[in-house]
Amino acid sequence: MTPQGTELRKFRFHKGGLQESIETTVEVTSLEALKDHINKESLFPRGYSKDDIKIKPYCFDPRTGWDTHLVSGPSGVIGFMDGNFE
Repeated sequence: MTPQGTELRKFRFHKGGLQESIETTVEVTSLEALKDHINKESLFPRGYSKDDIKIKPYCFDPRTGWDTHLVSGPSGVIGFMDGNFE
């Protein structure tokens, strides 16, 4: 259950293949939670701030059913989300 007014979004790290990427999927409730997860679980932690993380529309992926958004930082693509935070 999430606090009222919060949306759960799925995030997965960019990996070599779709299955490997899907295995990293977690649900996050905010940009702050996303930042914390990336900084904690990334193979190459960079100490990103919320301002470092950009979320942009990418494409609909029929393999996942996601309205996929690209998640990136100053050093490049970090992963993908099933939408953006409103």
